[in-house]
Amino acid sequence: MWLLSLAFGIVFLSSFIFMAEQTIVFLILMILGSFGMGFTCPNRFSKRSRIALFVVAILVLVFYLIVLWIISGALSNISSGTTI
Repeated sequence: MWLLSLAFGIVFLSSFIFMAEQTIVFLILMILGSFGMGFTCPNRFSKRSRIALFVVAILVLVFYLIVLWIISGALSNISSGTTI
């Protein structure tokens, strides 16, 4: 189980590296990473810490989506010739 959470964690972090890629694949990987980190943590973590990690992962996902939305809006404004 901890290998699964490690794999999801690596996917979760690697999607930040490729943040410029605005594809649906990375959004799916972000969602899988956040759920994987929240639910498949090693059993040495208490239930409270697993829930806290899941909440943090969801907050990071929301932050990522907001930043992606801002970037895509800024790019569309720049390409249409208007200023931000």
